Amino acid sequence: CYNSHAPMRLPKPARNRPLDWLFAAPSHIGVLRAVQDSPEGMSGRAVARAAGLNHESCRMAIARLETIGILTRLVADRTQLVRLNRANELVNRGILPLLRAESELKDEVHSLIRGAFRRRARTLSVFGSAARGEERPESDLDLLIVIAGKDDEAVHDRAFELRAEVLRRYGIAISPLVVTLQHARNRARSGNPLYADIAAHGQDLLHERLRDLIR
Repeated sequence: CYNSHAPMRLPKPARNRPLDWLFAAPSHIGVLRAVQDSPEGMSGRAVARAAGLNHESCRMAIARLETIGILTRLVADRTQLVRLNRANELVNRGILPLLRAESELKDEVHSLIRGAFRRRARTLSVFGSAARGEERPESDLDLLIVIAGKDDEAVHDRAFELRAEVLRRYGIAISPLVVTLQHARNRARSGNPLYADIAAHGQDLLHERLRDLIR
């Protein structure tokens, strides 16, 4: 999706405030995520695939990011490759740390959830769009909390507290579902589609797996 082109003419505010240009479109961020770990460079077609962009959106995003010095291009075996301009101070001081922080947030949230319920739950399962990698900005993080004994009000209270904490710290809304192990088994064995989906596609956060416990 990347071809040689004349330099794009920037409006003056974009030259003075490059973040306005950088964050002007989600496609820009998608391209940056795609190329961040490729110091040797990627073809435009590979960038488009990795970023989930169509040909034209990818081409325009690369052109704009090159114009403000965030991306550079080189020719290898007659193929034009694009990569982050690691000599650029905004890349090193802002973009790379921001991308690293974004990639670490998921693990931090999962660690927080494990710490909150490790001693109370048999299994913890992320399910729904987050487990399938299909979440959108407005999507909740669906969480199934399976406890061994009777329904425990303290677990519900902790889930409510955790929801508020994760929303405040990470901007992510957790949607917790607290059930007993017996309830989960009964629903799964009766053919409940929710539990079948979680067993098949859910992401287990503790050592024990839901699919093993509800057989």
